Amino acid sequence: MIYFLFKLLPKWLKNLINRIFLLSGAIVDPKWFWFFKLMLQNANVPEEYRYMFCPKEENVVFIDCWANVWLVTDIARFMNMEVYAFEPNPQALRLLNKKYSEDKMVHIYPNAVSNKNWKMDFYSNETELFDQWATIVKECAEIEWWKSDKVQVDIVKLSDIIKRDILPNQKKIHLLKLDIEWAEFDVINDIIDEWLYKNIKYIVVETHERFFKDWKQKIRELKQRIQENNIKNIYLDWI
Repeated sequence: MIYFLFKLLPKWLKNLINRIFLLSGAIVDPKWFWFFKLMLQNANVPEEYRYMFCPKEENVVFIDCWANVWLVTDIARFMNMEVYAFEPNPQALRLLNKKYSEDKMVHIYPNAVSNKNWKMDFYSNETELFDQWATIVKECAEIEWWKSDKVQVDIVKLSDIIKRDILPNQKKIHLLKLDIEWAEFDVINDIIDEWLYKNIKYIVVETHERFFKDWKQKIRELKQRIQENNIKNIYLDWI
């Protein structure tokens, strides 16, 4: 009966009750299961992908593009994964470096990622401490008309970093998260070109296709490539 009545509640109220339930559990269990569930909930990790944060092996790597408010990086560290985090936003980067200054298992790169090395304007709203809509794509910044603030940042080729800094050390890449505000198509295609998906257990991508004029073609071509190469570890519906 209680379950039936709960199902009738509005979504926002059900979410609030669920958060309170998780928080109460985390208070009495701060070092394990309930706290872990609360972290996953706060980071909006889709339920169907939460198992990816429970690696069966030790000494595995999580690549976080972009780290931003580091909610997902925190989850990876909670599960003892080594983290390679990329964050070009100067405001978030200062806090990110401060937070993990004593953690030798977190490697922070002050860069955006793409399929080549170059420099580009980075658009954000500097009045927001954590601008989760910041982007290197000018067309997308114009959609968000208030993003008039820009700085030039170094863009690095993610596949080069993986080949240079991770794979030579015999490290196993457990999870790659690509939530890079509309540069995902370039990066994931490069990962496929370089055959690096074979070295990564899971790749989760938020494609942001809704912000591209030709998004239908982009997503269709990407899905076709994934199918033609029989790739089973790339997931395009992250959040």
